[in-house]
Amino acid sequence: MLFKYKGIAQSGAQVNGIIDSSSKELAISELKQQQVLIISIAEAAPGSSLFTKQSKPTYKDFEFITSELSLLLDNGVKIDKALSILAKAKVGSSAGFVVEAISAKINQGSSLAAAFAEFPDYFDGLYVNLIKIGEETATLPEVFSGLAINMKFKVALQQKIMQALTYPLVILSVCLLAIFFIFNFVVPNMAVMFREQEHLPFYTALILAISDWLVAYQHLLFIGVAIAITALYLNWQNPKFKKSRENLLADLPIIKSLFVQTERIKFCSGVLLMLKAGIKIDNAVALACGNVKSSLLQKEINFSLKEIKQGQPIAKALSSSSLFPDFYLSLIEVGEQSGKLDTVFNEITTRSRTEFDLSVSRLINIIEPLLILVMGGIVGSVVVTMMLSITSVNDIGL
Repeated sequence: MLFKYKGIAQSGAQVNGIIDSSSKELAISELKQQQVLIISIAEAAPGSSLFTKQSKPTYKDFEFITSELSLLLDNGVKIDKALSILAKAKVGSSAGFVVEAISAKINQGSSLAAAFAEFPDYFDGLYVNLIKIGEETATLPEVFSGLAINMKFKVALQQKIMQALTYPLVILSVCLLAIFFIFNFVVPNMAVMFREQEHLPFYTALILAISDWLVAYQHLLFIGVAIAITALYLNWQNPKFKKSRENLLADLPIIKSLFVQTERIKFCSGVLLMLKAGIKIDNAVALACGNVKSSLLQKEINFSLKEIKQGQPIAKALSSSSLFPDFYLSLIEVGEQSGKLDTVFNEITTRSRTEFDLSVSRLINIIEPLLILVMGGIVGSVVVTMMLSITSVNDIGL
């Protein structure tokens, strides 16, 4: 637990800070041992940082922290001073709280890696291990620079995925709103002229029936949709649901390709960072596996890792995973023989990023006209049906 405190140091100066302790009583005891006269102490909640506006930290916040740490350290600023500067930056309240907590732990004598390890939700094992290596080899600026590049790509990847999803969702929303408006306002207003007719064309009767059903039961439809969205939200991280979701993605031809490309990029960029830091390939694969979110691919990589540890060539071991096509396995084989695995994994990462960008662009180019056709077909068919119905009523009147 983290506690924010105000007090007076032995020198007489007022001090403010955050202390990590298992309970408030132990925190008070530790401060007394540091000869701090406590004025106030309270548990530090996320959002109780230097910022007044509370916000949940995002991946982009920590990409900013990593990039700026790289810049500050590269310019000779000490790590405690660098963290102090970042704590005052407008990163977001909860992100600022994390920086404050890391800074406090370092001031208490903790190593930088151990301080970052206190926040596994934001800094994974790969991140922490690279910092540990940077501390031991005095290469923290280079380590943070590599991490920043990797995180910037991940942010760009997330934005690319959101861009790919945004347009289809906008088109779908417009289509649903148009259908809602037609069946709730247009059709009911025009239905008056049809109700008195004894024999209506089947398409007119169908439109009227759909409109009546929606008006009568649409509240149940909205409730059902709300329940479904809530259930998805609550079960999104459930292991069984996650596995089912991954199996579904693995069965969709185009989506499967994008899914595998994304995981390959994350895995290869992780391996690349570890190899550049001088870590052996088996440890690099083990740590980079944490970058992969798919439990199915994680199992395949872990199986490959066992084979690597047993002395199998890296390319042959990774061939049991669906992560790499034959061409990339050939590159890995060449890299292993030449002792230039870092160059090979850099090439695979770069090529996979290019492939991913092309695949997303291709998917958007397919989805855009398809959705427009579907929207135009649905809305247009309703309009045409209504026009035909009006024409048929006029013919009967004549």
